[in-house]
Parts: sequence; structure tokens; C-alpha cells
Amino acid sequence: AGSTIISAAYGGQTGNLAVNAEACGNPAVSISTAASGSLPVGQDRQYTATAVYGTSASCTGDVTERTRTVTAGATWTSSATNATISSPGVVRGASAGSSNISATYQSQASNVLPLTVVAVTLQSLTIAAPATTFVGADGWLEVTLSATYTDGTTTYSVPAPSVSWNVINPAVASIALDTGDGKYKLTGLSTGSTQYTASSGTVASNVLTAQITTACITGVTI
Repeated sequence: AGSTIISAAYGGQTGNLAVNAEACGNPAVSISTAASGSLPVGQDRQYTATAVYGTSASCTGDVTERTRTVTAGATWTSSATNATISSPGVVRGASAGSSNISATYQSQASNVLPLTVVAVTLQSLTIAAPATTFVGADGWLEVTLSATYTDGTTTYSVPAPSVSWNVINPAVASIALDTGDGKYKLTGLSTGSTQYTASSGTVASNVLTAQITTACITGVTI
């Protein structure tokens, strides 16, 4: 804790910034996941660990400045062997049953989230988009992927770690998970056409086409 002055000089001019470092103590750690419902055996679920420093009244800084994502640095725990930690924040369903997921960071324990693993297998994957999608170069389109399981249930939040996307012509387009909102985005990279599909294990989705175009202004109306 303490105060200091940070200075920078350029072109004969000097700028100063006063910095006050507060001793805010241990962080409050919490975990969360964007997914909901049961986890099928063999599938993965992504969790996020967040640490908020300065939960006492002595720390006055903006809470967003005191918040850190610590998923990779946290120690993750599953209370039962039916759910295993495959990598930091990624839980895999190993067998049917119940477990509690938690994390520890800087000796501080998080909340506990219950998880139920069910013995169902993936039956089909479906990409919800037009057969041919038109996207501008440098533009993007949200892609929805749904999964049907052997018990007849359908989920629209297919676990991202379990899905692989195959873009036939990767120079034209790419598909990736937007970690900000947890949704898949198809991004146009250059003009052209490409097919794309998704798969999880041995199950493949329908095949769709993305047509990447160059947008241009043809007129202005006021």
C-alpha cells in the first residue's frame, strides 16, 4: 500500500499521474458457467473463476478495476469421480451421477455449483442457418448449433470444448466461439465461397455454405 507518481516525458513535455495502491486483502472468489442443465457423459463444460479484490470498505477503487478472471490460475475440484477436471475450468462428464464443482485461488474458496451427469449420448447436430449464408468481408454472422441426445432432449448450448468446426476454405471464413457472449460467430475473411460443418466425436452436423461478398456503397439517400 502507498502512493507514487508515474511520469513520462516526450518532446520536452512531462506528464505526471498520481497512483494510490491500496492493501485490499484477500479476494472473494466465485465460479460460474454459461451452460445449464445436466451434462451428458463424454461432454465437457466450461466454467469461469473470478476474483474480486477489496471487498472491505477500506478499498474505494472501481470494482471493475479490482476484478480479475483467474480461471487458469485457480485450482479446480470435483467432489465425485463421475465428473473430472480435464483442464482449468473444463469439467468432463465421466459417468452418471452428481458432483459439486468448486475452485480455490490464493487460498480462497469459491462458491459450489452442483452438477448432474447423465448417461445419454449425442445423436445429431444441426446448424441453424440458411443453406447459403451471405456475409460481407470483415463482417460476421451468429451461428446457432443445436444437439439432440438419445433420450430425445435437445439443448442449444452445446459445450464449446466438445465441438469442432470445419471450414473447407479457411482463407474465406472462420468460425469461433465469442467468449464475450458464449455464441458462435462466422466471420468473413475474404471474398469467395466455402462450406462449413460442425462435429462432436463421430457425430457430424449438416453442411452449409457461406458466400463472402464485398460490400460497396451504390448510392446515398437523404
